[in-house]
Amino acid sequence: MRRLNTITAAAGAGKTTRIVADIAREVTTRAPEEVLATTFTIKAADELVERARAKLFEGGNSEAAARLLGARFGTVNAVCGQIVNDFAIDLGRSPSTSVIGEGNEALVFSVAADAAIAAKAGVLNPLAERFGYNDPRRPDSGEPPDWRRTVRAIVTLSRANGLDAEGLLASAERSVETYRALLPSPAADGAALDEALAAALAAAVAARPAQPSATAAKDLPTIRAAHERASRGEVLNWPIWAKGRLRTDQGWAGLRRSLGRSDCGGGTPRGSPTLADRDRAVHP
Repeated sequence: MRRLNTITAAAGAGKTTRIVADIAREVTTRAPEEVLATTFTIKAADELVERARAKLFEGGNSEAAARLLGARFGTVNAVCGQIVNDFAIDLGRSPSTSVIGEGNEALVFSVAADAAIAAKAGVLNPLAERFGYNDPRRPDSGEPPDWRRTVRAIVTLSRANGLDAEGLLASAERSVETYRALLPSPAADGAALDEALAAALAAAVAARPAQPSATAAKDLPTIRAAHERASRGEVLNWPIWAKGRLRTDQGWAGLRRSLGRSDCGGGTPRGSPTLADRDRAVHP
């Protein structure tokens, strides 16, 4: 195996000139067609091959200069594509290849992973619903409510980090383990927590003033949306549940300022049990 030479220098220091001289020297001991040189841009690749051929012509080696047209000069994508095309039949693949454009990436991924995703859809769909992955996004977000996009993002990151199936599984298990360590112990009765939140949402909506404060005005839309879903008997997914809980607590502070301290006791209107009180009933 020939040694690997690394050339490090600032822009304009003569790296290309050095590489051109190395190519001219190499073709005196090997076939010019064996040379492989990659660059970051097509323009740089064209410049490199032309300067290398000019160097050979200057040295009187016109035959090597002509044969250098059969060498592999180009970007990494171009050179790898040439190699794949040359050996496509041996690999059992079509010699007609092209780089997948960003616009077609999602479609190609769906075709390749459709069977695997469909096999797990029965498990993933309920989880996606629970964690809010099926909730509509804002029209201007550009993100459709589809958990398959998250799967594709995980696959992309796994490939970028060189994780195989076994490594990805180990990473997932480690993520779950470290995340669960941050969570408190589960409640003894989840239904009671849902009822407590629904009651707090209803109380907050009922207590809203005609002219809420800035804090209350910011939180009321979230509280109202969560209250409407709870009133219809819908199960609140985790994002709505967490936001409803947080916004309700924050909303009481805003409502307290809107209604005046004389009408509120401990941040809520008199006679209205706080969500914290209901929490303590579930977690004595």
